Amino acid sequence: MRILYGSVILLILFHNAIAQKDLRPGYIITLEMDTVKGLVNYAPGSIKECEFQVQESSAVQIYDPETINGFGYFEEDQYFHSFSLPSPDSKPVKIFAEILLRGKASLFLYEDFFYLQKDTVRERIEKVQMREANQANGRYVYAHKTYIGTLNRYFSDCLPAKLLKGDVSYTEKDFVEVFRKYSECSNVDYHAYKTPRQKRMIIYQVLAGFNNSSIKFPNRETDIFNSDNNFFIGGGLIIPLLLIGNRIFLTAELAYHRNKYRGKKEGYTVASAIQKDYIMDVRVIKLPVGIKLNLGEGLVTPYLKGGLTPFLPLKTKWIIGYQGHSEIEYDVKEKTASLVFWGGIGFQRKINARQALFLDFRMEKLIDYIGFYGPNGATNIPSSVLNKMLVFGFNF
Repeated sequence: MRILYGSVILLILFHNAIAQKDLRPGYIITLEMDTVKGLVNYAPGSIKECEFQVQESSAVQIYDPETINGFGYFEEDQYFHSFSLPSPDSKPVKIFAEILLRGKASLFLYEDFFYLQKDTVRERIEKVQMREANQANGRYVYAHKTYIGTLNRYFSDCLPAKLLKGDVSYTEKDFVEVFRKYSECSNVDYHAYKTPRQKRMIIYQVLAGFNNSSIKFPNRETDIFNSDNNFFIGGGLIIPLLLIGNRIFLTAELAYHRNKYRGKKEGYTVASAIQKDYIMDVRVIKLPVGIKLNLGEGLVTPYLKGGLTPFLPLKTKWIIGYQGHSEIEYDVKEKTASLVFWGGIGFQRKINARQALFLDFRMEKLIDYIGFYGPNGATNIPSSVLNKMLVFGFNF
């Protein structure tokens, strides 16, 4: 098991090392206006080229604004269009500009400047221009919102001028709202980008895993059990804690576990000493709850998890046997453990916008675990359990 856990950690580090590209479901628009679906590398900010794969196994193709008409991302509802920057000289430069709204007049964003396109005209909307004015008490310089005049000049055929006074700021939110109103009052359909479908708040998961469990007693006479390896299955929920951040989640799981701890102890008959087999058969439903923290965003995302593990005892037996035959059975009852902590590290890999595979390694510590109901009545025995778990599953 140590080799297996070591291999898992190396696998996680390997995935983190190679996960440099954030390939997301998207598409390109060719110069012939054909749409080709595939995976597009997500690169925020000003984009000079598009890295595209038809599928994961295919080679990465790199396109610049001269070779395609544009590209976009499905989940984020973003589109980057290839067009020539307005230029006073005869050598226009082609770039990928993000389109924020397409309608009666279209709005683009490139390097913190907005661009307006209406009919055959494309113009950069200047932010603020410094102007001088003469007053009776002297000369002073003031900031003039140049963009207000630009918007009034292009939208005065429909929007009342009072809507375009100084209450419009040079921000994406305000500009999209003005362009939206202009298309509506012109009775022209429009598409405001970056408005993806509402994401589902709850993510469901199915999971399974392997558990290496060891139980320890401070009393040497009962500290005889070997570690047990078992397979478990379960399911769970992941709920985004959006009020705290978009990388923090509440997790809750339910899983069925069965451990068989085996040991040997010297016993006695009338004739001589014999070696007897001890088996502790534990069946329990665990309900791990905790916090998940994503350490990034992308196709492959590492994360940390940790929390508490309430559990529901089902049926547990302490069996003493000899030469394969059971001689004595005691009922055993798990106490509600006073300290049940777990923590882990792992990564998830996106399949599409809603689905992902995940793999993580966890450690769980339970203190004050076992209570007896044997021939002498109820007896509590201090104990501890250490679980080392490899958990894998599917989020949907």
